[in-house]
Amino acid sequence: MELEELDIEVLHPEQGDEVNGIQPIQARVYFKNLLNDKDRTRLLDIAAYSMTWSVDDEKQSQMQRTYGKEGDHFRANLDTTQWKWNFSGCYRINIRAEIPELGVLLATRDIATPNRWKECPAGDTLTLAERRKFQEGWA
Repeated sequence: MELEELDIEVLHPEQGDEVNGIQPIQARVYFKNLLNDKDRTRLLDIAAYSMTWSVDDEKQSQMQRTYGKEGDHFRANLDTTQWKWNFSGCYRINIRAEIPELGVLLATRDIATPNRWKECPAGDTLTLAERRKFQEGWA
């Protein structure tokens, strides 16, 4: 198995979703060359890797393994009630899967909170470094 054969499937949130309150993040790693969604063999066993998430390149937080009829995946809850640091209301969720002996896979989702002042196209979020630079300009 090679890292290039794998990718992260983000089940929730979808790209561009508006989120409010407590929302789940759900993701898993799959084999790109197996396209049949009904075939569970296309998924990498979730016991074989770990997964973390972050918002706007902040601290990584662990995701928990979840086993169930909807398919095994990793899950964490986002509490968006305190998300006010990005003036636009646009945020980037970063999902990282670490697979021992192979490496790291990354996926992102750009999402918005209801208090946004404009539409949030993909890529319209500030990284931590960009946000600090922007805030220093106002000091």
